Amino acid sequence: MILLDMASLLERYVASMVLSGSGDALGYYNGQWEFCHSGPMIHKELEELGGLDNIVVQGMSPTTNEKINKMLKFCSKVCFI
Repeated sequence: MILLDMASLLERYVASMVLSGSGDALGYYNGQWEFCHSGPMIHKELEELGGLDNIVVQGMSPTTNEKINKMLKFCSKVCFI
């Protein structure tokens, strides 16, 4: 039973990292939004790109260096358990 709980916890943790990386990549938008603190400006530009349902992510930088560092720390802790 404990192993099933751990597997579930690990799966949830991995899923949260994937979702976090996806959100980070979208929020980063090739560095254009990384330091933009204006939510309305980001929302306006996102609508100009077709909105969240129609945005094309092909060609976008995958993520920031901060997210890569977090993922490396995650792997160093979890992948070698």
